[in-house]
Amino acid sequence: ALKALAIKSGFPYQDLTNIVIPKPVLELIPFEISRRQLILPLRIEEGHLLLAMANPHERQTIEEIGFATGLPIKPHIALHAQLATAIIEAHCSSENYYFGPGVSEKNRRVTIEQSPLTNERESPPTNQAVVPDSAAMSSTSQPVSRDESSSTNPTKTKRNTVLVVEDEPRIQQLIGAVLESMQCDVLLASGGLEALQLLQNQEPDLIVLDAMLPEVHGFDICQKVKQSKRFKNTPILMISAVYRGWRIAEDMKANYKIDDFLEKPFHVKELRAKVQRLLNDKNLEPPRKGPADTSAAAHFIQEAIHALRDQDYERALEKLRQAEELAPTSAKVQFAIGQVLDRGEKSFQGMYHYERAIELDPSMYEAAQSLAVLYQTKGFKRKAIEMWERALLCAPSSDIREDIKQHLVDIL
Repeated sequence: ALKALAIKSGFPYQDLTNIVIPKPVLELIPFEISRRQLILPLRIEEGHLLLAMANPHERQTIEEIGFATGLPIKPHIALHAQLATAIIEAHCSSENYYFGPGVSEKNRRVTIEQSPLTNERESPPTNQAVVPDSAAMSSTSQPVSRDESSSTNPTKTKRNTVLVVEDEPRIQQLIGAVLESMQCDVLLASGGLEALQLLQNQEPDLIVLDAMLPEVHGFDICQKVKQSKRFKNTPILMISAVYRGWRIAEDMKANYKIDDFLEKPFHVKELRAKVQRLLNDKNLEPPRKGPADTSAAAHFIQEAIHALRDQDYERALEKLRQAEELAPTSAKVQFAIGQVLDRGEKSFQGMYHYERAIELDPSMYEAAQSLAVLYQTKGFKRKAIEMWERALLCAPSSDIREDIKQHLVDIL
């Protein structure tokens, strides 16, 4: 039946009786969404999320899941009855892995024994990467240690190393899995002292740091890292559920020298974009998209500009969506999408893309100004004030800053 469905639909099939799903992958999609849409995340493979679906032709669902997880989606067709059962059983399981009913006891035992998700309190020393890589995500492969894989291929391109300092195990595992999908080596620490001990012998290319940590506060770690000659140029992405808002983020950057900030709860796509930008800025690794993609993205932007001049908003948006696929972390593309939606009388959708542009490039005055005007026009006075204040920080000239100050006085 599966083979017949695959031939008819043109999509690969997945027999759900033999699957093994790591818990961090399963939790990428909430239970209610999985149950309602009849979709089940299977594993991350070569940076793609393999997704079992009853109907892989549902492009809107695929796009929404891709946006929410920040991962490109590879849909696989699955039997409706198998899928409905597997979704419930997987989410009801309290184990670190969900095993399909056809997985043998031997394979279960091997997976659990070799899994870095087993016995979190008795895990290997945190100066080793302990988040499963794409091989461990596969039900037919066994985990391979980082040392073994690198020794068999000495000419392999250098991977970025990221230190994740997070005391909540599930969030730590999620961040680690996302970084693994980005081809990064991951170091894990669950507290401040542990992180500082790791830094004595390790030199990560990026530090993802929770603000609220046991023993040593995240801000103290920032100061120690940025004041040292050895690590002063190491970028820090701070995450927090306690400290919120762009104002405190700007204060952190000014006083503690953090390079970027992410609020909890966060979308995986946001995490990926910020990590990629910080690694690219450090010039340790070229962007995931090569020169051809950048050139193609610019070409689509130009086509969108021509369409916008003709007030063909639908075509302009189509071209910008194509550019977005090639350059997902481009603030310029997000700003352009916001403009098209705004002019095409889809202002509230435009707000989202202006916000995305500012997240990707906090110094983009045009996005801050456009968003401030839009909020004010739609009657969101307090949000308008907040965005005018933000525009004030990145205004390109003293004259513009004075105009914004006067405008703020008038609003207040």
